[in-house]
Amino acid sequence: MSHAVGRSVCPGRYLPTLCRCTLVFLQLMFLIPAVPAAEIAITLRPEAEVLGADIRLGEVAEIACAETELRRRLEGLVIGKAPLPGRSRPITADYVRLRLRQLDIGVDRMVLGGAERIEVSMPGVAVSEEQIRQIVTGFVKTSGIWGDAEVKVAELTISADRTLPKGRATYRVLPPRHMRSLATVPLSVVFDVDGRFQKTIRATVRVSALAPVVVAARPIGRLKPISTDDLKMEKMNLVELPTGVMTDADDIIGKRARRNIDAGDILRPDLIEMPPLVKRGDMVVIVAESEGIKVTATGEVKSDGLRGDQVKVVNLDSNKRFSARVVDKKTVMVDF
Repeated sequence: MSHAVGRSVCPGRYLPTLCRCTLVFLQLMFLIPAVPAAEIAITLRPEAEVLGADIRLGEVAEIACAETELRRRLEGLVIGKAPLPGRSRPITADYVRLRLRQLDIGVDRMVLGGAERIEVSMPGVAVSEEQIRQIVTGFVKTSGIWGDAEVKVAELTISADRTLPKGRATYRVLPPRHMRSLATVPLSVVFDVDGRFQKTIRATVRVSALAPVVVAARPIGRLKPISTDDLKMEKMNLVELPTGVMTDADDIIGKRARRNIDAGDILRPDLIEMPPLVKRGDMVVIVAESEGIKVTATGEVKSDGLRGDQVKVVNLDSNKRFSARVVDKKTVMVDF
């Protein structure tokens, strides 16, 4: 029978060495000061979304700090401009360190860890072409630019960048300050998100504007009075006509043609005029008043004139010629 032979261990043999090691450790512990743990731990995320105009540290990192006010200050630290809605931009850890050094906190109190590069994006909401079409169509129908015409959008061109940040969006449509054409009009659709301006979307609209216009139903001779039978109404596209076409027959009836008008001509203000209230050769009463004294005489008009015009008249009693103001068909007044 064989027996395993082993060597016994005597604890007492190593006790002096163990005591010496313990003594050295205690000496070192008291001689070398302990390194304090960092008070602020900042851990950068690899990706982050922002909503405002600036990128703040609290949006791209986790911040551990016992001091509430200090943590809030760090969370609000601006480290860059936010990307445009629907786009992204990188922020490096080195850049974050640079921004932290600019604070009067002390870098020895902070430990920066996590990702070495953060991809920062801003979520966006795209405004569709159909939404812009509805906005523009509503504007052209209610703006009054085309009067009471039946306005339709015939063609619409919209700028390409139509992405807004997330939030409550409102808009307003601005026409050009000076309208060069009623057919093609550039419009600006200004969007605010959560009450702050965000983007202007350009839209060029070509419209048709159907409205009844006044047309000569038959030839009208020069200086002839215009009656109801001389006119008719036809529906036309205003944007294809000269400016100033007349759309209300009541504004024409009772006036006279300034020149010959052919059948089918569209009536414009330059084609008509008010007939004179008094004409050369008319007999009128001449009235003169001064300081409570009123004198009247019979006179003959020597030139045509409208109400308020100065015309030449002759006093038939004295045969004197002078100017008088037309009051009505039978009266002129001498102004002193």
